[in-house]
Amino acid sequence: LFESDSFSFLMITCCDSTGWFAPSEHMEHDPGVCEYITGQDLLHLERRNLLIVDARDGDFQGGNLPNCINAPYQTHHKSIEKLHTKVQQEMERRPHITDIIFHCMYSQQRGPRLHDAYERYLQDEAIDDWIPTVRLKVLKGGFHGWVNLMMKQCTLGQENIQNFNKDYWQQTRKSGFVHVDDVKESEHAIVKGFNV
Repeated sequence: LFESDSFSFLMITCCDSTGWFAPSEHMEHDPGVCEYITGQDLLHLERRNLLIVDARDGDFQGGNLPNCINAPYQTHHKSIEKLHTKVQQEMERRPHITDIIFHCMYSQQRGPRLHDAYERYLQDEAIDDWIPTVRLKVLKGGFHGWVNLMMKQCTLGQENIQNFNKDYWQQTRKSGFVHVDDVKESEHAIVKGFNV
């Protein structure tokens, strides 16, 4: 926490496994041209028409949206062809897909950035044979928002969340259910003197 007479701010940085500083998931993403979809709206879409791309890395443990492709941001944003191969395989298997929904834990960084990178890749490679029929979107609030919506509606079944493990979630007063990795990160920041 940096303070002066005229302002104060908190800077949060994260170090990835390589030792390089990486942007924190909690920093806002510049939405650009991302089209967002709410969890409530997602509930009303025909599930067979959806392809979910989950950009979470280590925080993937603890549950996921049904039938998602886990495309960790740390590996896939540098090799977008790898993601495209996965998407193509899924679309060949399920040709009725109309929406590809990207998300991460909060859909503030990794999910929207992977969406943007994939959209740029499709445009740069002129892959437009199925683009008019498929919409790319980002799940507003990410998986955190989805879990809390399911908890609120008491619909935490396999049709809404697969591989759910309550040991990875902790209920908080301000943010509802939070992934334990984020709780640990917040506690670490408080111990270091940053009250987040």
